[in-house]
Amino acid sequence: MQVHEKIRLEDGICEECNITFSSKSKLKRHIESVHKGIKPHICSICELCFTRKLSLQQHCMRFHKTDK
Repeated sequence: MQVHEKIRLEDGICEECNITFSSKSKLKRHIESVHKGIKPHICSICELCFTRKLSLQQHCMRFHKTDK
């Protein structure tokens, strides 16, 4: 972990917005998606990006009538 990031993973608290999370993984996902804008799940059809895999799957089912 980089020192300059404002993250207290051991406390489960986001120092950017003071939201408390029940696990380190949820806090990490929050920081990556909300504060860093990371959207790793990309639609192979229209290239729209999502923070969560489930959101991508729902998009594909709704707009492309597929589960990929």
